[in-house]
Amino acid sequence: MTPHLIEAAGLSIGYHGVELIKELNFGLQPGEFWAVIGPNGAGKTTLLRTVVGELRPIAGTVLLRGKAIHFHERRKIARIIGYVPQRMNINPFMRVEDYVMLGRYHRIGAFRRPSASDREVVKRAMSLTDTLHLRGRYMGEISMGELQRIRIARALAQEPELLVLDEPLVHLDPGHRFQLMEMLKKLSDGGMAIFAAVHDVETASLYATHVLLLGNGRYVRGEASEVLDSEHIEPLFDVRIGRYRGKIVLLPPD
Repeated sequence: MTPHLIEAAGLSIGYHGVELIKELNFGLQPGEFWAVIGPNGAGKTTLLRTVVGELRPIAGTVLLRGKAIHFHERRKIARIIGYVPQRMNINPFMRVEDYVMLGRYHRIGAFRRPSASDREVVKRAMSLTDTLHLRGRYMGEISMGELQRIRIARALAQEPELLVLDEPLVHLDPGHRFQLMEMLKKLSDGGMAIFAAVHDVETASLYATHVLLLGNGRYVRGEASEVLDSEHIEPLFDVRIGRYRGKIVLLPPD
């Protein structure tokens, strides 16, 4: 059987030996769009950092194509996984296009100049994220919403097979939120795996194929239609789930 693109096997995660989630098991295949959902402090960011190899698990293993991720070279990981964390250090005096080009570093190397094909990949990534008009601006001149889209463009410039995003909808206005989720869905339909931590349950329900729901030290995973229901969501977030034209709507508790 073909191994998962990435797999958590008996994974326990946390900081300084304090476990947030125990014995987590799941696997991602190409073309799947996973939303990681849970309240603040549930362990979403810790999980993402563990999945991409930044943190070592307390127990268990993260497997990348059937091999423990810490046995892969970082450059090889960057060819497979594009990671957009919540925060990154930004040089305000760097041009936007040069910043996105940093996503090509693992393919270009330290001493080769970007080729025409590298520039075409960057142009395509910026077009997908609606940032091409910003290419000549400096990083210190753009808004937070524009920065978020540019950071995603940089990850797409890696040409990854798996895109991991930590709260990608933060700082985006409603129009760009839907635009971004449409883009991610299109990428997953094209074969890319998506693994994104999100707070917006309603938006995630429209696009995600699978959900990993974290909370109170436990988890539920499965297809989005099975996990995003009143049984799982209402007690975790202290809300009520309603439906409007078949779509999830979150309502205040009674």
